[in-house]
Amino acid sequence: MVGAFNAEVRAAHLNGLLLALPESGAFTRQTLKYISGAWDLDKDALDAILLALRPEEGGALMGNTLWDIEERAERRAERRAQAKYLAQGKADTLLAQLRLKFNGLSDEAASKVRAAPVEQLDVWLAAILTAADIDEFLAAKP
Repeated sequence: MVGAFNAEVRAAHLNGLLLALPESGAFTRQTLKYISGAWDLDKDALDAILLALRPEEGGALMGNTLWDIEERAERRAERRAQAKYLAQGKADTLLAQLRLKFNGLSDEAASKVRAAPVEQLDVWLAAILTAADIDEFLAAKP
């Protein structure tokens, strides 16, 4: 519902919505997270609005909400970094195996391995055992 308001109407509705929120609790935190994401409000903007409307609790509410948002973003970034390093490790392993098995490797084949998604790398990790040549290896599909 929040995303349905256009920019002109948003300010008028935001104050009423924020005033109607309970003083604390999971519902309030989730609502603030949604509002900040749906309306692309940064910490300072939403914090200023909350402090103006509810000075006795605005900062604490916003602090808890932003802590949750930042923690979630950090976990997402960590998962992305882990996935990237896992894919890089799989690609490095495949490249080493290909060079050993086929007595070298063309730059084109190496580039394909480096650019491949993890699902393809997993298929190739199995295909390296049975492929007779690099073309058969590269033809293996998930």
